[in-house]
Amino acid sequence: MTGGGGDDRRKYARLDLKSRVEARLLARDLLSAVSDIFPAAGKNIGIEGICLASAKKLKQGDMLELQISLPGRKSAFNIKGEVRWCLFSGIDERGQDLYESGVKFLTIEKEHVRLMVGYLCGKLCEGPEGLS
Repeated sequence: MTGGGGDDRRKYARLDLKSRVEARLLARDLLSAVSDIFPAAGKNIGIEGICLASAKKLKQGDMLELQISLPGRKSAFNIKGEVRWCLFSGIDERGQDLYESGVKFLTIEKEHVRLMVGYLCGKLCEGPEGLS
């Protein structure tokens, strides 16, 4: 695992986010699933990526298919991404290990960019407290 922590090389701001994400591991060719769907939570999101929290220990270079549900939006959208880092983040109330993973988006459609930009701009208008 490589650290994401203090090594922040983002080009764009991220918005704190509490969203439901369904994820699954993909083969390197991004065409076939190699795991069942597992639940995750979006912690923050930006135009180029997302930070996920889950019980799944991922590895740098893992390929994922994500179904992201933005708060206040009726439909989720699918994006493929690559895990850039994964860190142990603690233990939940059931004694299960928890991890945070940084995922860079690889495939994103123009409509998804429009949705995310609209969502981010709306949150920015509410105030800077959500930005990270």
